[in-house]
Amino acid sequence: MSAVITSANYKLLFAILGKCAKMNDLAAAEITTDSGNGAVVIDQVADQNVLELDDIFSNVSDPAVSPLVTGNTAKQYFWKQKAIAYLESDNVYAMFASGAPASQTYGDVLTALIAAMTADAETLTTLSSTGIVHFLNLLTGTTLALPQASPGTRPDSTYCVATLVVTP
Repeated sequence: MSAVITSANYKLLFAILGKCAKMNDLAAAEITTDSGNGAVVIDQVADQNVLELDDIFSNVSDPAVSPLVTGNTAKQYFWKQKAIAYLESDNVYAMFASGAPASQTYGDVLTALIAAMTADAETLTTLSSTGIVHFLNLLTGTTLALPQASPGTRPDSTYCVATLVVTP
């Protein structure tokens, strides 16, 4: 039986989705860091008890760090939209030698991808709070039945990185 998706196409697919997942993960980490750093600034100002500082920072509260958070949330949105556009592209649709998606919507593509991965014995790294499985679950707003193993045949350590994954 021939593969539903070739190994080279899996490599390309997860190299691109892995980059989007990594960028999403980095933006999520920045939200945590920026919120923590903003809280430190707020605490420092509160400790000074200086009228001038109170006037300057009078609107500052933890939600006032929101421009920082919003910027990183926008980054997450950007990478999610890029991943969706890629999943809905002709390039991804053409990767299916058989078992083509019912449509080119990313939900149908992911459904067909799950079936293809199962047939081809391909797995992703087991779900955690970061990585490709986590990212694809965020895209759909549900827990997908993606084939998973530790580390997986398409591991996050290879694909969900900020370095170039050489593709054929």
